This record gives sequence, C-alpha cells and structure tokens, in this order.
Amino acid sequence: MPFKSLILTEKPSVARAIADALGDFSRRDGYLESPQYLLTWAAGHLVDLARPEDYDPRYEHWRMDDLPILPARWELRTRDGAAPHLRRIAKLARQAAEIVNACDAGREGELIFRQIYEHLRLRLPVRRLWLTSLTPQAIRQAFAVLRPGSDYDGLYASALARARGDWLVGINATRAFTLRFGSPGQGVLSVGRVQTPTLAMIVRREHEIRAFRPEPYWEVHATLSAGGRTFRARWTGPHGHRLHDADAAHALAQRICGAVSAVVIQADVRDEAQPPPQLHDLTSLQREANRRFGLTAAQALEAAQALYEARLITYPRTDSRYVTPDLAATFPGLLKAVLTVPGFDHLGRATDPSRAAHSRRVVNPTKVTDHHAILPTGERPAANLPRDQALVYDLIVRRFLAVCMPDALDRRVRLTLDAGGERLEALGVTAMEPGWRAADRPPGPGPEEEVPDADADGGSEVPELRPGQVVRVDAAESVAKQTRPPKRYTEGSLVAAMESAGQNLDDEAAREALKGRGLGTPATRAAIIERLKQAGYVRAHGKALVPTDKGERLIDLVHRAAVPLLASPQLTGEWEKRLNDVARGEEEAGRMEQAMRAFAGEIVAAVRAASPEPGAGEPHTLPSCPLCGSPVVAERFEVRCTRAGCGLRVSRRILGRALSDAELAALLRDRRTPVLEGFTGKAGKTFAAALVLRDDGSGVNFEFPPAPRGRAKDRQRRERRARPSRRRAAAG
Repeated sequence: MPFKSLILTEKPSVARAIADALGDFSRRDGYLESPQYLLTWAAGHLVDLARPEDYDPRYEHWRMDDLPILPARWELRTRDGAAPHLRRIAKLARQAAEIVNACDAGREGELIFRQIYEHLRLRLPVRRLWLTSLTPQAIRQAFAVLRPGSDYDGLYASALARARGDWLVGINATRAFTLRFGSPGQGVLSVGRVQTPTLAMIVRREHEIRAFRPEPYWEVHATLSAGGRTFRARWTGPHGHRLHDADAAHALAQRICGAVSAVVIQADVRDEAQPPPQLHDLTSLQREANRRFGLTAAQALEAAQALYEARLITYPRTDSRYVTPDLAATFPGLLKAVLTVPGFDHLGRATDPSRAAHSRRVVNPTKVTDHHAILPTGERPAANLPRDQALVYDLIVRRFLAVCMPDALDRRVRLTLDAGGERLEALGVTAMEPGWRAADRPPGPGPEEEVPDADADGGSEVPELRPGQVVRVDAAESVAKQTRPPKRYTEGSLVAAMESAGQNLDDEAAREALKGRGLGTPATRAAIIERLKQAGYVRAHGKALVPTDKGERLIDLVHRAAVPLLASPQLTGEWEKRLNDVARGEEEAGRMEQAMRAFAGEIVAAVRAASPEPGAGEPHTLPSCPLCGSPVVAERFEVRCTRAGCGLRVSRRILGRALSDAELAALLRDRRTPVLEGFTGKAGKTFAAALVLRDDGSGVNFEFPPAPRGRAKDRQRRERRARPSRRRAAAG
C-alpha cells in the first residue's frame, strides 16, 4: 500500500471541511480516508504539560517547603480520555509518508500540534497548512502552498515558552498564596500572569467608584426660536459651562430670560464626512455584541467559532482590522454573494467594493500578521441559525457592507450668541446622507442601544443662521447636575481595556510590546474573564463586572506580598516582547525560561516573607484530607481536597442544615460526626443523625441513633424519606 499524507486538524469540524473541499473521502473509525490522504483531528489539547504530582508524588500535597517547583526536564502528559485517540493518531502516522499540520493557524494551534508530535515521538516530515477560511476554494488554495513545518519553529518556541512560563508562575504563585494566606471559606487563591492583572483592573475601577465623591454643579440652558423653529443653547463662560453656585446659576438664568432676545455673533456651518468603521477583529466584535445584544465575550466567541466552522465567516480569532490588497481584489465577488442573503439584498445599490479597495482604513498589508480582519465568506447561512450566531453573523456582514459604502455626511452647525451680555452656544448635527449607516442599523430594536446625551453633544437640529440675526429667548433655566463616577467594566469594555492595557506603563519597551496586543490574546480574553468568574473573583451585576470580596482580597495580598508585577500589565508586556523576539529568532527560548524560573522563585520568596493574616495560612484550620493527606479547602458551598483526582467533596449544607467548621473538622479527622440535630427530611420533618464519610470521600451517609422499641418503623420511614435528598446533598 503506498504511503499517504496524514492531515491533523484541531477540530472534527475542520476535518470535515477539508474532506469536503478535497473530495473522495470515506469515513473510518475516528478518521477519514481518501486515496491520497488520511485525515484525523486533535479535538483540542490531547497533550499538555505534566502536573507537579506527575514529576514527584509528594507534590500532591501542598507544602510551602516544596516551593518553588521547577521541573529539571519538562514532561508532557496525556489528558484524561485522550489516550485512545492518541493511539489512533500514532497508528495512522505509521501508514503515512508525511504529516500536514492543519491545526488552527496561530500560536496555540502550533503548540497543540507540536506537543502531540513530540509526545508520540513522531519523526515524519511536516508541512504546514495555514487556513484563514474554511470555504472549499480557500482550503484548496492553502493546500497548493503548503510550507515546511520548520518555517514555524520560532512560533512553536514562542508558544512553548509562553506555556511553560504560565505554568511556572501559575503553579508556584497559586500554591504560595493559598498556603500563606488561604483560609476556610475562601478556597484556592488562583494566581495567573494574565488573569491577575485583569482582575486588578476590575478591582482598581471599583475602588475608584467607591472613592468618588459627586460634586454638584449647575448649567444654564436657554430655549430660543427663529423663523418658527425652536432650538436649545447652553450658557458658556470663560472657564466652561459649569457653575458651582446654585444662586448664581438661577440669577444668570433670570438675566438671560430677561434679555428677551439674543444676537448671533458667530456662525459656523460645515459638512463633515464620517468614514465607515473598520472591519471587525475579535475584540471589536465581542465589544459590539456585548453593547448591542448583551452577549458575553465567551458567547460572542463561541458564536463566531461556530460560524467559522460552518464556513460562513473567516477565522475569528484575529487581532487585525485590515486586509491585504489580494484579498480586497476578491471583494466584488464576495459582495455579490453577500447581497443574495435575505435581509441584505436591498443595500446593493449603495455598495461599491472599490471604495473598500482604495481605503487605507481597510487595506493595509503591514497590519495583517497571522490573520486578516473577520469577513463573511459569501456562503449562504441556514434560515434557522441559533440566535447568538445570527446576531454575530449580522454584525460581521453589516460591517463588511459598510466599508463598501460611501461616507456618511453630517452637517454640523455651531452658533455663538449674545443674550444681555451673556454668551450662549448652540450645537446641532443633521444627518444629510446616511451613507454606510444604512448598513449599520441593528437587526431589531433592543435595550442595548446607547442613547447619547443631547445636552452634551448638541443632539438636536439648529437652524443655519447668519451673524447679526436676532432670535427670541423663549425661556431659560438653571439645571442641577453632578459629576459622575467612572463606569464599571462590562465584558465588552473589559476586552477593549485588556487590548489597550499597558499604555500608561513607564517602561517604554514593555509599553511598546503591549501596543496593539495588551493582556491576553483575542482568542484567550473571553476564557480569562470566565476563569475570573469561576474562581469567585468576579460576578456579573447586570452587564457590569463587579469584584467579589475574594477578588479584592487577592489583589490586596499581591501588594502586601510585595510582588506588584503580578497585578500589573508590565509583566505581560515584558514577556510579550521577549516572546516576539523568540518567535523571530532574536532570543533563545531557554534564556527566557531561565528568567521565568527566577521570577517564580522570587514570588515564592516574597510570599514566604510576607506576614500572614490572622487565622490564615499554614497550618490549615481544617484537618488534612483523610483519603490522601493533602490540604483541604472550605469553599462557599463545599469542602474539597486540593489534590487533582482526589474524590473528597462534601457539601457545607446538608438537608437544610449548615455544618460548622468544628463539625466539618470532626468529619475529616474521625470520618464521622457526633449525632447532629436539625436535618430536614423530604416530608419536612426534622431529625437527628450522625454523618459518616463515604469511603471514596464523595459525600456522607446518615447513621441514625438507636430508636426506642416501637419507634424502629418510624426511624426506617425517616431514613427512606431522607435517602433521595441525601444523594443530592452528598454529591455537593
């Protein structure tokens, strides 16, 4: 049998798209086959860096004396459930002459492929498939220009250095902070290179809001009329339009009203062209989806990924808002296809793809790196797209149509008037030509639309008057206002803030490294926000993100331990600069790793030297795990072991009764409690019982005290009534 090329994709959906594009594939058990190719998938990370306990069993127990954990030689581990498919990949590789890396085109996709390749000790020649779209034509074009895998060695070295650095900081900092400052009820104090500075941004904003003290001020607004048209104007003095004395504002309003008329002393009328907004990258798409539709960053990314895998849009995990000239040359055909989609066909007359092709806000090859801006592919979507996908698809298509349409034209009128010696200003904006705005309308009304403050930006129409014209003063009033605190982050504004993080750093090199990158990557920011929620550091309050007590406490502890870099974008900025240098071959990955190891040691030393809080740190208030001896953490709803894979997990509330720390300690120490009162059975009656820890630690069983003669049947009935609830409670 002649040897074939083995294609390895990151996801089954991408494998199906490749099979459809290349043709003549048959389905096999866990892979696809054609006369020329074997095609299988990784389904994400099948392999990742080994855990501390994989290097030494003693690391299953969290001890400060074991820190820092610095592997002498890095090892990989097979993820749970991945072994059968890894064996399948190895078997297919033995039938292949080469392997085509078709994992996602980026740093993480390169890492996924290389770790599988290294873990299986494959030695096949590698070629790289770089996909930006899953349409059949794009796939066939990409296969025509496969590149040697070695061309991406720098990208892999950068990805591996990033993964190892995050492991070193995350493992050591999390264990150090948990052991030094942890306490029952708080759980693990998770620390990460990107998630902790992101949390610090949210906490800092909350502190700014709390420290804010609103200051009252007053404005004077006048209602004027000329030629039967009424418009609004605002008093403006030498230092702006705010007054800080209510009586003075009231007296000023009376003077203006008493003037009866006002004279135009200056008139400025100009037409301003408003260009279309740029094409979407992932961050702008997430922000727009959150603002308009209330989607979380994770929901927007999930919808975009599904659209990509359905071949409806190009690769979504991009940080570029530009395209190359070659791609812009395909816009006429793409536009024609998009305009056949119901809901967009009426916009055809206003579109011209040459407008986009000649705009440097759209076409700029110097600002396209791994991937270009997100575009529709021209494939026709199903009529029954899920809601989130339909909304995100609509945003992407409308933005593409917008860049192919003319500028919007606004007429801006600014009048300066004199009313009894007082100066008034009126600003009005009138839409003259909708231009691209005809395509930018949302698909339907919704509460997500932001309404601008008309008093602040002019808002209403103002007549076009000439200097010297007289207008009537119909009314004037003082309006009480107060300064507003900063707004809490929404998920949309947070991903934007993460993208621009580091602009205020003092270190120029770190600031430059973060420029256009920020905290995390477009592909990881949504996951970072979700991780902060899952760790109990942040909660959603409507659209806003609010830090919890636990989140605020962690940032306070980071500063108390004198490792402020953990809460600053500067660390990420320095790392990103060096990772970029590694990717370009300008720095050795090993040298960067040595710096990461040193920093992990500095974190541990600083935390060890910090003063613990009263009642926190080692030794833990609760006894060690009775199954494996590891530390036990008491979280809000349950008590669990800190060792991965250990089954100890007990609810803090069982059948309506909360367990005290002393009772939980007895359960862990003796594997049972004394008889406790106050459990509520299914029928609503209370009863008493001892709790006995199950052998596998997965919860508790009830042990009832001996019943007096004649009441044994009652006890049995109580036990039967409690049994279903007992299972639920024990599962935690």
